[in-house]
Amino acid sequence: MKSDVPINSSSSCEQDDKNQDLYECKYDSCMMPKFQKAHVNLISLVVNELNEVVIFHNENRIEKELYVCIATNSMYESSNVEDAIAFDVEKKLGLDVQSVKYLSSCYHNQNNILHLGYVCKVNKEDFHISRGMDKAVWMNMYEACKSIKDCSLSIFLLKNFLENI
Repeated sequence: MKSDVPINSSSSCEQDDKNQDLYECKYDSCMMPKFQKAHVNLISLVVNELNEVVIFHNENRIEKELYVCIATNSMYESSNVEDAIAFDVEKKLGLDVQSVKYLSSCYHNQNNILHLGYVCKVNKEDFHISRGMDKAVWMNMYEACKSIKDCSLSIFLLKNFLENI
């Protein structure tokens, strides 16, 4: 079925006059979602060659839960997403990142945040964690699923990764 949407459909999407925060495509067959301008958060799952995942505690969090996601807060004009994530993982865990690959996205309507999830492949080595993290350990992914709060973003990324192995 031939679409009336040009190949570069993002240029056809215009801001809605009624609500300046919403975007809508002028083509009926466009599948681009309509949503408010969202804040973007980059998160990464750090996995080694044995498919073990990094589990850590973050001392800056009020809740003392286990996490597998590392949030990337540093984007520089000269960096792309993958470089920014690799830089952050190397800085926070002291591990050399072999590759960074997009995994999935999750939009949280309550906070208006679009989380872009990535997988960082690293070699299994000892951690050299930065300040801000209490502890980091390698854990089997299935054990990690049991240890992490079920409704967390960490479990969303982890289960998504397990489905795609």
